[in-house]
Amino acid sequence: MKVWAVIAGLVIAFGIGAGAGAFGYREAHYHPCPAHHFAIIGDSNVYAMDLGAGCLNLGRSGDDTAQMAARFDARLIEAMQKTLIIWASNNDVHFWRDDGAANLRLMTDQAKMAGLKVILTTPLPLLDTYAVGGHTAAQAIAADRRLRDAVVVLGRAENVPVAPLYEALANPDGTPKRGYFYEEPDHPGTYQHLTHAGQRLVWRTLLPLVQK
Repeated sequence: MKVWAVIAGLVIAFGIGAGAGAFGYREAHYHPCPAHHFAIIGDSNVYAMDLGAGCLNLGRSGDDTAQMAARFDARLIEAMQKTLIIWASNNDVHFWRDDGAANLRLMTDQAKMAGLKVILTTPLPLLDTYAVGGHTAAQAIAADRRLRDAVVVLGRAENVPVAPLYEALANPDGTPKRGYFYEEPDHPGTYQHLTHAGQRLVWRTLLPLVQK
């Protein structure tokens, strides 16, 4: 009964259900679980990951870090998993928010207090041609780099590891490496969501930290 009570709490708190992680454009079948158990909270790129049985996918399409923090409950997560990956959503850039570091710190502090092992990620690179905030693609790249730098500083301050996803997936000019992101069908020239190859590169970057 306790397990089902926890699952019910997760559905209410995080808006997940059986098969969480499924999404219309999911194309990967890369299953790091059950060999490596963890929870991961994030946006649509997390939601789209087909992790396999044994992991807790707390991704939700469209979320920025403020929305992630608003639905975050470390105690519920700790009841199911002992390692938590906190995804630095580049929706903060898309929606032109500047509170990403504060939101990530809030979740990190709560997770550590609950006894969870925390892993942060730097944000994915993006090429955003239809930014909701009205900013240009160049401004979005600069803001994404600032968020990356803030996550690195936060990891040092909190003494938690940071998975360098931005560094693995960005070109020197900050644009996404082609082949790892697909072009948004409704917004030509915009690259924000991972392909199958991009998801696999993410996990090759993350798993050494999960295994420690």
